[in-house]
Amino acid sequence: MNPKVRITVVREFASTALIDGDTGLGQVIAYNAMEVAVKKASEVGVSVVGVRNSHHFGIAGYYALQAVRRNMIGLVMTNSEALVAYTHTVGRNVGTNPIAVGFPKKSAANIV
Repeated sequence: MNPKVRITVVREFASTALIDGDTGLGQVIAYNAMEVAVKKASEVGVSVVGVRNSHHFGIAGYYALQAVRRNMIGLVMTNSEALVAYTHTVGRNVGTNPIAVGFPKKSAANIV
């Protein structure tokens, strides 16, 4: 893991971006990527931002809330290496692949 990460935007269009995390801490990279996504969505209505070369990013719901706090729907997901084995199989063959979705509501608590 790179402790002195230099996050760069590899490719960018009005509603999309690809970010290289320079093999840094996933929490820092994911937060910045979601800020890019929210900014683009506020300008054009929707956005998709991908990240490469990043490590474990922690709780996915935190990043979905970045969109919800701005009255947007947030969808955040990642992949992982094979960490879990199916029942009655030999070896690890399934990633944990977290996903989070957040929806703003006009009354009461938001949904995440």
